[in-house]
Amino acid sequence: MSGKQADKRGRNALCHCGSGKKYKKCCLQADRQAEKEARYRAEHWEEETWEKLPEEPANALDEQETEKDEFSFPPVRSYPQPPELPEPDDQMKPVVDAWWEKFLPAYRNRDADTILERLDATFEQQPDILPYLGLEEDFLVDFPAIMIEAGRHAEMVDRLLRIQTVAPEVYDHIHGYLDTSLGASLIVLGRADEVSGILDRFAKYPDAFPDHLDEMLDILLVADRQDDVFTLARATAVPCACSKKVVGLGPSLMWLTFQKISPILDRHGYSAQDAADLVAAHDQLDVPFRHTMTRQRAQEMLSNAFSPMDWSLPGESGARNHFLTRLATTFWVWLHDVQGLSWVSGAFFFQRMHDLYFLAPPEGMTFRDPLNPCAEAVEDLILQHHLRLFCVYGLHAFGLVQALLWFADFLEAQDQSTPAAREELRETCRTIYGKLCDEVSPFDHGLVLFTTLPQFASLRSREEPGIAIHGTG
Repeated sequence: MSGKQADKRGRNALCHCGSGKKYKKCCLQADRQAEKEARYRAEHWEEETWEKLPEEPANALDEQETEKDEFSFPPVRSYPQPPELPEPDDQMKPVVDAWWEKFLPAYRNRDADTILERLDATFEQQPDILPYLGLEEDFLVDFPAIMIEAGRHAEMVDRLLRIQTVAPEVYDHIHGYLDTSLGASLIVLGRADEVSGILDRFAKYPDAFPDHLDEMLDILLVADRQDDVFTLARATAVPCACSKKVVGLGPSLMWLTFQKISPILDRHGYSAQDAADLVAAHDQLDVPFRHTMTRQRAQEMLSNAFSPMDWSLPGESGARNHFLTRLATTFWVWLHDVQGLSWVSGAFFFQRMHDLYFLAPPEGMTFRDPLNPCAEAVEDLILQHHLRLFCVYGLHAFGLVQALLWFADFLEAQDQSTPAAREELRETCRTIYGKLCDEVSPFDHGLVLFTTLPQFASLRSREEPGIAIHGTG
């Protein structure tokens, strides 16, 4: 609401938010602050944050790829899908109706204790009716959220594992929805070693739930579970690339390559031989189509990562973009070498920084000071590119904020930027982190991981204790 709208409404009118309170005792101060921020942004933000991309010299020629890409589209293949569940017959219908009559009040009230009690009784006394109950239609989609909101991850994990055993066909039918909650909860409970054992359904039905496969990969990348990422990528990369159900080449293919190229990255070399070896590593990938890694592209990738960084900000468009790519890539290497992240986990956080530099600026603009991105630019990127079904996707949003916090440490290690600017960036991260904690869904996996795992403790303020997780001791 603008200031003019606020004045028109009147201080003693009912608040527009629907609380039933007078406007002056409800949203007036927040609206005034929002208008103040909007006015500042209109007057200062564009000027302080962005500058027009520098012009290229008139005689500059676009660099051409010296080696032609020879991408061939993957063959189309079909893969197993979760089985359809049976409909109750005339004899089973009364049993199902009676079960729901007892269960529905607890479900509607999100009564975790009674829900668990009813489930346990069914597991023990009526396991044969589970395929007929239609739990997969609504309840099992809601169940992880009900338990996570209550902080009862351990009990949620226990019941999902029980359903896998007692009624595997029910679990399989919506495993993509359930496995992500199961994986994230195992990690925050300190049972991450069990995650490897729950990836089998993605391997069995590799193209059935590509969005949830993508989310499971993000969970594993945030938690730095490199071996599990490789396991999942080996099982799903080719099926997703060859499936007509999946847009593009799917979420797993890029992570499959890391199993081959990580030993080359460990050399920290950027010679012609290193580039040739990187191409050879791609040649060894067991995929039914030709990759697009050329020697020139390999040389550029390794040089961006490992050649000495020139910190002077160039004044030409192409050179500026190259500088930003080099900056993000050098940061990726630092995450591996100094923070101890695996190459794949480091690449997840590198991608958040790369998105900030190339997706956040308005068209034709770039950051005036790429070493100190302002809070407004970060928040705009989150709202524009980190949404799923109108909700903030916490794994990417919190990942961006964590990447920026590490970026401040990176700049300090490189003796770049000023102490005041670095502290401002750190404060920006903690401020946005606090906003995200209030705005994302309470059962968002990013919220669960970033407010719980010890490697992200520096992101949390002293006043923010993190989410209570029952069963973590």
